[in-house]
Amino acid sequence: METPTAANGGNPGKKKRSWKKLLLWLFLLILLFSLVFHFTSSLLFRKTEAGHLKFITPTVAQFRHEIAVRGDISSSENQDIKCRVRSTGGVMITWVVDEGTEVKEGDTIAVLDNSTLIDNLDAQQIKVAQSEAEVKAAENNLLTAKIAKEEYENGSYKVNLQKLVSAQIKAKEERDRLAEYLQHSKILYEKGFVTQSQLEADIFSLKQAELTLRAAELDIYVLKEYTHNKQTNNYESDIKTADANLSSKKSVHLQNETKLKDIQQQIEYCTIKSPSDGKVLYVNETNRFGSSEFLVCQGAMVRERQTFLRLPNSNKLQVTADIHEGKISYVKVGQSVQVHTDATGDKIIQGTVIKVDENPQPTNHWMGNVKEYRVTIRLENPEGILPGMTAETKILVEESQDEKLMIPTHSVFEHGGKYYCIEKKPDGTLTPITVELGHSNDKMVIVTSGGLTEKTQLVAAAFENRELISLPELAAGETSSPTIRPKNEEISGDFNGENSNSSSPQAGMKPDGEMGSDGPKFGAGEMGQNTGMPGEIPAGMNGMRPGGPRPGGPRPGGMRPGGPRPEMDKMEQNGEMSAGMGENGFPPGMDGMTPDGPKPGMGMRPGRPRPRMGENGFPSGMEGMRPGGPRPEMDKKEQNGGTQENVLSAPTL
Repeated sequence: METPTAANGGNPGKKKRSWKKLLLWLFLLILLFSLVFHFTSSLLFRKTEAGHLKFITPTVAQFRHEIAVRGDISSSENQDIKCRVRSTGGVMITWVVDEGTEVKEGDTIAVLDNSTLIDNLDAQQIKVAQSEAEVKAAENNLLTAKIAKEEYENGSYKVNLQKLVSAQIKAKEERDRLAEYLQHSKILYEKGFVTQSQLEADIFSLKQAELTLRAAELDIYVLKEYTHNKQTNNYESDIKTADANLSSKKSVHLQNETKLKDIQQQIEYCTIKSPSDGKVLYVNETNRFGSSEFLVCQGAMVRERQTFLRLPNSNKLQVTADIHEGKISYVKVGQSVQVHTDATGDKIIQGTVIKVDENPQPTNHWMGNVKEYRVTIRLENPEGILPGMTAETKILVEESQDEKLMIPTHSVFEHGGKYYCIEKKPDGTLTPITVELGHSNDKMVIVTSGGLTEKTQLVAAAFENRELISLPELAAGETSSPTIRPKNEEISGDFNGENSNSSSPQAGMKPDGEMGSDGPKFGAGEMGQNTGMPGEIPAGMNGMRPGGPRPGGPRPGGMRPGGPRPEMDKMEQNGEMSAGMGENGFPPGMDGMTPDGPKPGMGMRPGRPRPRMGENGFPSGMEGMRPGGPRPEMDKKEQNGGTQENVLSAPTL
């Protein structure tokens, strides 16, 4: 019988045991992960029990508001080394000096690939030689044309003219001779010594001589007036053609020489030398996702006009830091900054804010919609610091001259528009204590009133332990939150800081929602008695009827006899009611509810709310709500709660 082997799937018992071990290990890993998660979450999120509470006491010290942020150190004066070699796809870096190397002026710091330029140089040199030969040939043609013209003017033309003049002279002499001979023949004819035929022959010979003379004179005229001008124009045209051809050849040759010099210049640009003494820094690039897009190294491709090396001035350094949009309003130009780096140890370097960008930095993929603004800080004594280091900066926003009573921000929480701390009495009982807050930073907040002393025992992590005390019940729209929005008091002589007169983002806000001196106040004298919506109803709106308050008196909650509506409470807690209120504290479209009566056009009816109001200012079905008083049928509906429900559903518009 064949023995089963691993190749043919033998020994199924071992395979089963291996699966069991794998499942066991997986179970143990899951169990270990659960224990670790439970332990860490209990440390981070657990609610401390009464027997294991941590207590703190208020601190009396000078209040100091600082913004701590990390930044990068760079030089305010840099000499950027750019690639000046023209290319379409970039030029390869064949050699580059190590980053941080001290170089002198004129030292070679990088070499770019010039193999393509060398090939172009050889080809261009051939073109330059060819164009130079063509220029010389064109110059010879021009010279030949000029000589030909001169030869005609001083040679051929004069020779031909002389010949014609000579022929003219001979013809004239012959004519004169024949004329004299004819006169002698006539005398002899009259005396009978010459016959008639001989006389006629002499006359014919004279006429022929005169024609020959006229022909000679005409040849001279044609030579001077036509032939000479024609030949002169031809020679001048040849000269102009040769001159134009020479100019063209010279232009081509000049272009070839210029291109040759440009290629030679580009080859020189491939060897990059240091313009001054300094320390070489690489200029690497990252994309919007934070990953490296370009790293300076041997073999990297660098684009034309791209800065890839930098020679910073180490004596003029600055820190650039990005500050969250929630804190940028505190930062002002001229504020003092303390800078610390790992290289300087415990040494604190002083700095000054010299620039606050008005536009946010481009967001990357991981930041989402978070906006950050760049702040530039000048360093006063940058000894022992090098460009490229990371610095821890603390921007001083404000600092008090005298001592203030302060508590940690985690020992106070907001509940129902007021701030509470949890105090431990001498007998060990826990009681809530109401406090009023002043300025705050990330860790501490000033207590302006509340009866706290340096010996008061307060529970740390008060919000997490608020269930250990009795707090007032929350009304509709009220919440409980660990976030504090303390009042930013007017800064008087006891505070210092460059922006000490500027208010924080929560300037003028009081715990009960009342605005400070910079905003409107809704006090008891300006508000009505009815409650139920965030804040109070303005005076004149009691009962939401023109005739005055309803017989039932104020109606808490959702302003209906049956109590608050759940959907209204939910809207109030989410801030939808306050966000959508009009100028008079009512939902949009209900601003017509004035103390003297509703505006014409307010429209709600016992049925569902309509998007559009009626002509007299009321929703359809509620036209009875008029300045003269309510209609009886409307009062009946209101007492039954029907109209109130429809009024409360209006914000859903």
